[in-house]
Amino acid sequence: HDNGIKRCRYFGSHSTQMSNPTKTDVVVSETLGNFALEENIIETLNDARRFLKPGGTMIPCGLKQFIAPVIAPRLYEELNVWNKLGNLDFSFAKELCMNNMYVKDVSPDDLLDKGTLWDEVDFTKENTSIRTADMKWTAEKGFTVYGFAVWWESLLVPGVTLTTSPLAPSTHWKQIYFPVIDPLDVKTGQTVTLKLTSDSRYEVKINVGWETTVLDAKGKILKNVKQNMIKGYIS
Repeated sequence: HDNGIKRCRYFGSHSTQMSNPTKTDVVVSETLGNFALEENIIETLNDARRFLKPGGTMIPCGLKQFIAPVIAPRLYEELNVWNKLGNLDFSFAKELCMNNMYVKDVSPDDLLDKGTLWDEVDFTKENTSIRTADMKWTAEKGFTVYGFAVWWESLLVPGVTLTTSPLAPSTHWKQIYFPVIDPLDVKTGQTVTLKLTSDSRYEVKINVGWETTVLDAKGKILKNVKQNMIKGYIS
């Protein structure tokens, strides 16, 4: 009322706590995180569809997530300070550090490629909070994997998108960097695979796991590393 806005009602609670909501033409939720799902947008919009009139509009209505291997050492070296502290053993601290995700300004020069779609969400439908993907890259020439970069593109309404791609103008969301424990050398003809799992249930808040495997040309496992944000917590 102080600003002359009429017919506006404010409820000081989470939208999931509202009972018998007034049906509306449009639902808008800005609950996209740096890692798109960390603010529980899936859970919020699963519930928020009950606010809509038949044929109403959900904003955003869709989400795509992309990933690419990081093959430049810059981001990894910003984190990997634990081997440079005199004669003290900080391996435990390194493990905590490398089992987390980080908001970073990722450059296209840091990446193996322009990114691959790993997840897609239609917010006009019911969606599961646990998302998984299996990715694979085969080396046409050798490279070193220092981790993985993740970004997203949100469809607000048909024809209007918002992206955090490192190939697009920068935003405050930046990109997400998942480091590996130690750099992984991949030789020509070898393959690196990634199993990615995201759990954004309310009771979890957010947990991401990433399992990286290097295989030779015959499919023999040369290296396998399992990482998970739970390992990055100090209990």
